[in-house]
Amino acid sequence: MNATRAHAQIASEQWVTGSVDQGGTAVHTLQVPPGLAEVRTMLYWMDPAGPLLAATSLVNDLDLSASDPQAALHLPWTLSIAPDPVQLAAGAFKAEDHPNNVEQVHVLSPEAGTWTFTVSGFDVPDGPQAYFLVHSFIAPGPQLAYPLGGEFLDASENHRFRWASANSNDPVQPSVSLDSGQTWLPLSVLPSNARYTSYSFSNTIVPDAMFRVEQGGYVSQSAAFSAMRRAKRRPSC
Repeated sequence: MNATRAHAQIASEQWVTGSVDQGGTAVHTLQVPPGLAEVRTMLYWMDPAGPLLAATSLVNDLDLSASDPQAALHLPWTLSIAPDPVQLAAGAFKAEDHPNNVEQVHVLSPEAGTWTFTVSGFDVPDGPQAYFLVHSFIAPGPQLAYPLGGEFLDASENHRFRWASANSNDPVQPSVSLDSGQTWLPLSVLPSNARYTSYSFSNTIVPDAMFRVEQGGYVSQSAAFSAMRRAKRRPSC
């Protein structure tokens, strides 16, 4: 889970609620800004408990679909549940999702404009069913997940610095500053799919450290954080 992105979605209220019954539909519109790398929209509902030994675990089956400004249809990712090892190993594909109570429509380089998201009550025997619809706008380039600034890190430990990145084939250049961004120490260049790097302050106290990642001309940089030595506990008398 990307807790940084999740917090931003909650803080900016990038979600709506609704409910549908058997055969019903609910339509939500979303203004997608220009220049995004991705748009992700997730449908979730708390499915009621099913009967013991039921053939399927899902009780209420909702469906999510999206329509872009040109009226092209976009369906969520799903997986095959057929008892066939070839299909099970084939990976995710886009289609109507009937086994799950979480569905996500994911579009790369989305067209700017008004998008329409439709929630349908495909099979709702125990309705009406309440749901949440959450959207996420992903800008191009890397986005730091940790550190963000203000942290106090143990200078004697090895730390894993993390980021998310939109679809890109460019290599990633992480760097560390030990003087609040006045100078930068480049770390090893990483492949485009890298999402973290490890770094140790070698037990050196750094009151104003910073971290940044660069990819494809985009930069994501933390605010200042500190690396401190752990206090030694004195033996009690």
